[in-house]
Amino acid sequence: MADASATSIRALTPSSIVFVVTVRQRTTMQRARAATDTQFLAVEVQKASDRWQVQSVEPATLTDRDFQ
Repeated sequence: MADASATSIRALTPSSIVFVVTVRQRTTMQRARAATDTQFLAVEVQKASDRWQVQSVEPATLTDRDFQ
């Protein structure tokens, strides 16, 4: 099971937004043990005509994580 949520905005312009997204994945192993992996990603979306599209996804910096 996994979930993702935008936790902050790193940058904002009229034509682009960079979100910091927290992604958590929970894996259940044998004998009901579970492990959780958390990643922080910077996702840039840009306005393209009448819609928004993802331009890039990269690991977030430590500075971005401080705002979590």
